Parts: sequence; structure tokens; C-alpha cells
Amino acid sequence: MLGWGSASVEVITLLLTAYYPEAARFKDKDIYKRDDKLPLLYACEKSAPVETITALLMEYPEAARERDVSSSLPIHWTCSNNAPIAVIAALLSAYPEAAQDRAKDDKLPLYIACENSDVGVAAMLLDFMTRGVTSGSVNVSGWSA
Repeated sequence: MLGWGSASVEVITLLLTAYYPEAARFKDKDIYKRDDKLPLLYACEKSAPVETITALLMEYPEAARERDVSSSLPIHWTCSNNAPIAVIAALLSAYPEAAQDRAKDDKLPLYIACENSDVGVAAMLLDFMTRGVTSGSVNVSGWSA
């Protein structure tokens, strides 16, 4: 796994682009062997900088479609962690349909952004949505758009 907490963005980018671009495609098992995660998912969970997210997406854009054991996509994690809008934009560029994707708890990224009062991210997600949420729709958790 790439170490977000200890390695600089420059080091991670150099490793990905010059020495080991395949690293973006390899899943790493957690210590409890419950979940195999791609580096992008770890980066989103740990609130990595946009440069790290972008470098990972450049090497393996399909990672934006990969789910964890809770059925969450990287965009669900970034919305939960109040990531900068540039991170959300990078993920949506790689996988625009993620704006309409529900996690296991039935929450759309839009619901998560609204829970965190992130108006900018919510507006961006609404721009990307072409189906799935209409005014007044309610998910199983009782959240409405």
C-alpha cells in the first residue's frame, strides 16, 4: 500500500509514474483480511490530497468504480470526509455515474454531501446527476433530496 501519511505527493506520483504504475491496480488486504482495497479507495478514506487522487486516477481510472465491503465507492468516502471539491471533480471525471450510485446504506453521494452541509459538492453532484433523484424522493433511511 502507498503510505499517504508519510510519503509526499511528489514521492507517490514519482513512484506511480516512473517506477511502478501498476501499483494503482493492486488491491491490498487489510490486517483483518476483511477487505481488499485499491490504493484509490485508501486514499479517499484517508483524505489524501487531490494530487494523489489525480495521480492514482491517471494510472487506473477504473478504480473510481471499485467498491469496498460496505459497497461504497471512493466518491462516497470523499463526500463523507468533506474532501475538497477538486477531489470530487476528479472522481466524477473518471466515473460520472458515481453521482447516481447508492452505497449499501442506500445513500447517494448527494445525501452524504448534504449531511455534511457541503453546498459546493452537492451542487456539483446535482449537475452530474441525470437520473436517480427527483425532488422529494426518499431513500430507505428517510433522507430526501
